[in-house]
Amino acid sequence: MNDTTELNICSNQYHERSKDVLTTREKRAMYMVRLRGERDSEYRRIERENNARAMRRKRLEDPLYRENERQRNRAHMARIRRENSLYRQQEHLKNRDRMASKRHSLLPQPAQTNSIYKTLENNLQSSHISLISYQTHFEISTDPKQRTEYQFLQHIDVFCRQNGITSHSDNDTPS
Repeated sequence: MNDTTELNICSNQYHERSKDVLTTREKRAMYMVRLRGERDSEYRRIERENNARAMRRKRLEDPLYRENERQRNRAHMARIRRENSLYRQQEHLKNRDRMASKRHSLLPQPAQTNSIYKTLENNLQSSHISLISYQTHFEISTDPKQRTEYQFLQHIDVFCRQNGITSHSDNDTPS
C-alpha cells in the first residue's frame, strides 16, 4: 500500500470518527491531502505519457538523438566540473592568503619561532618591554613539559631582572 492510500484511509477514519470535533482548518487540510493524492498521481501519469510521447517523436526525427544528447550532457558536465575546479582553486588560494595575512598580523614577531629559549632571549634583550609576546603564546600551551619549561624560564627571567643581569647578546644588539 502506498503512502497516499494509507493517508487517505487514515484521514477517512479520522474524519468519520470525529466529524463534529474538527476545526475548519483540519477539515480543509484533510480535503487537500485527499485531493492532492488523487491529483498528484494523475498528474504524474500524464507527465510520464507526455514525456514518453515526446521522446518517441524525437527518436523518430533523429535516430542519433540519444547519443547526441549524451554527448551534450557530457560536454556540459565537463564544463561545469572545470568551472567548479577553478572556483575551488581560487577560493583555496584566497583562503590561504587570508589565513597567512591573519597569522602574520596576529602573532608578535618573537612568538613565530618555536623555540621558547629564542623567545626568552628576545625578551631579555629588550627587558623594558613586558613579556607579553611569550606569555600569550606559551601560557595557553597544554603540553605539561612545555608549560614547566616556560615557568622555569619565567623564574630565570624574573631573577635576571631583579639582579640586573643582562643577556650575553645584549652587547651585540644594535641600539
